[in-house]
Amino acid sequence: MNQLADEMAADFRQLHEELPAQVNLGGQTLPALVGESSLGEVLDAGGLLPEHSLTVKLLKADLEQRPKVGEPLTCEGIRYRITSVGSKPGLPFINLECQRL
Repeated sequence: MNQLADEMAADFRQLHEELPAQVNLGGQTLPALVGESSLGEVLDAGGLLPEHSLTVKLLKADLEQRPKVGEPLTCEGIRYRITSVGSKPGLPFINLECQRL
């Protein structure tokens, strides 16, 4: 990694110490920065139902393999499904958008 990416990874770890959160993904328990669940609505046969979502930021270096869309993830005992996986070249993070199961 480059110097900026190394500094960003160190900042991630420092933030994680202050705001500890972990997710379970593919059998791994990983340190994560987690955005609060947002609440939206989805149309169902019975009307509008609440829909919970979650944003998760992980360090690429902590992952055994890249997460895949559709893969399950658990955060604070709640199960989610990954709906989007994003990362930028040169940055140490992977961003996940998840929907509650």
